[in-house]
Amino acid sequence: MKKIYLTPEYKAKHKRKIKLSLRKLEELNCEIKKNNINTNIATPVIHVKRNRYTIRFRRLGNRKVRDLIAAPIDFRFLDNTDGTIRFFDQLMDCQNYHYSRGIKKVKMTLSNVLKIDYATISLLISISRNLKSRGIYLFGDFPKEEKSRKALIDSGFFEYMRKSNGEKFQFNTKSRLMFLSKGKKRFLESEDKKMSDELKDVNYHLTGNKTFLKDVRLVILEMCANSLEWSDSHDRQWLLGVSLCDGKAVFTLVDLGKGILNDLNRKYKDKFSDKINLRNDAEILMRAFDKKYQSQSEEINRNKGLPSIKGAVLNNNIGSLIVATNNVILQINKDETKNVSKILNKEFKGTFYQWELTKNNNL
Repeated sequence: MKKIYLTPEYKAKHKRKIKLSLRKLEELNCEIKKNNINTNIATPVIHVKRNRYTIRFRRLGNRKVRDLIAAPIDFRFLDNTDGTIRFFDQLMDCQNYHYSRGIKKVKMTLSNVLKIDYATISLLISISRNLKSRGIYLFGDFPKEEKSRKALIDSGFFEYMRKSNGEKFQFNTKSRLMFLSKGKKRFLESEDKKMSDELKDVNYHLTGNKTFLKDVRLVILEMCANSLEWSDSHDRQWLLGVSLCDGKAVFTLVDLGKGILNDLNRKYKDKFSDKINLRNDAEILMRAFDKKYQSQSEEINRNKGLPSIKGAVLNNNIGSLIVATNNVILQINKDETKNVSKILNKEFKGTFYQWELTKNNNL
């Protein structure tokens, strides 16, 4: 008689059980690293005996999980940067994930938001996409304040969200948000075409002329290529957003990576010089835009990457540029005497660009 544990049915069941066990183990390891985790829930502990996986459960005491993560009332990344970053950190914190029927999810509420900007919307969508790639789903609701709710709807934000009950939001809006993937140092042809078409629409909005904005496209490519130049990863993804307003277009580009300062390749003599001259992170970041450091490949950056992005501002190809990365926000203007920098209390994990276009730029 054939033993039951040798049958195909048993092997398939055993394989499923192993996958479940490994997933539970991953959840357990994530929770153990945190001081505050779920209250009164059963946490999985994996036991292996005679090559067989079993799951037992233990209580974690009176530790609590955030049932609902509330966005700040002033939900503007560029005006309330520390508060907004604090909210984003809570969304990304594994201790705040809920587990239901094998699905990980994190719940947020935007109901009390009175002010929101396009930068926040772009960052929130990037975080939602990042969570989804890790098998975690973001659930939320509407702001009660009408202007904030309309800004979210018009941006196409709810195409990436679900209601608290899991249903999709039903809105017929044209999203001007697009994800750009770059593997092996080139964009997908379909993504490149979509970006080019969007830039034609921007030019038509500003000037009535539907020609291609070549210089703006080069700036976007340099921003994305710079992330690859300073990083060891060749498979990255960015979120490009475009908001058309009266007489101008606002662009955002988000990369949830290590950030420019963490990836910056400074030689020992550069680090020593920065320390001796008491340069803070904002000054170091500006020096990177001024071509003071070498690239990751040990070659001097030949007017590419960060220096060429700053050059686009100085040449009036794009308007005022805002860069947020790690613990710094930097504003670069055509008049360099008006450049502004700020050191943040909370670190932003990634790189964020925002710039404007008007008909006064070199289109």
